Amino acid sequence: MTIPVLYSIKTFSRNFAWKDEITLFGTDIKSGENCTQNLRHYGTEILKLAIRETDPVKKKEYANKAIDIFKRAVQIHPKFSECYNQLGTIYQEIFLIPDSAIYYYTKSIEASPGLVYPYYNLGTIYQITGNNAAASYYYNEAIKRNPTYLNAINAKKNLEKATGLDVQINPLATVMDTVAQVKNSQYYYKLGNFYASRGDYAKAAEQFQRSINLDAGMEDSYINLANCYGVLKEYEKSINVSEQLLLRNPNNIKALENLAVTYRSAGNNAKADEYLSRAKELKN
Repeated sequence: MTIPVLYSIKTFSRNFAWKDEITLFGTDIKSGENCTQNLRHYGTEILKLAIRETDPVKKKEYANKAIDIFKRAVQIHPKFSECYNQLGTIYQEIFLIPDSAIYYYTKSIEASPGLVYPYYNLGTIYQITGNNAAASYYYNEAIKRNPTYLNAINAKKNLEKATGLDVQINPLATVMDTVAQVKNSQYYYKLGNFYASRGDYAKAAEQFQRSINLDAGMEDSYINLANCYGVLKEYEKSINVSEQLLLRNPNNIKALENLAVTYRSAGNNAKADEYLSRAKELKN
């Protein structure tokens, strides 16, 4: 009868500790029960304290404690995707260090490509830091993993409305041959996309304009040039480029949609509605 008594004492001791989740998980870590999962839960509760804390010193103390806990978890289980994601959250939201956040979100994806949260988090951080092409790509990737994930759906919708971007291929992996012998309209179009993928919309606009100068029928260059001016908030230039394209092809739906977005951004809702209506008619 000795063993049941010992077990009953152990269970009673754990139940007594269950006055809050932090105490519970802290007790389990000391006893070694379900170690990595308890580390994740414990670190998450400490992270919640850090996010709620208003005192800057205490906030960082909690954050550093959470970092230590999550790092212990990934040392034990190097493929623990959720812990890498939480580390990214700490560096993004508390310490405001984008590079470190990107590093841990990327580690989270490497550990578990199906986890939706790090894709969305990368989207938010790239958007905040001005790389809208990368943000669009990662929002799309989040939606692919979970088509009902509203945070990603709304973020993608708002970003596309503001910039016209809907990026399906990772722009951060774009490779550009800058020493190509043939520098034609297609070359400058690709070079424009290369600069745009890195958030340098001014340089991208220069390349798209070169592409158009070499081939006035390069419709995609008009679209992307208008998008660049839109992102740069040079709305008059964006409108002029889209209207030039419509003179060549009155049925270019993307040009009509770009004009609707640009006029809306410029505060002319009547014109925005006009072009949006024209785009919808062509789609039907």
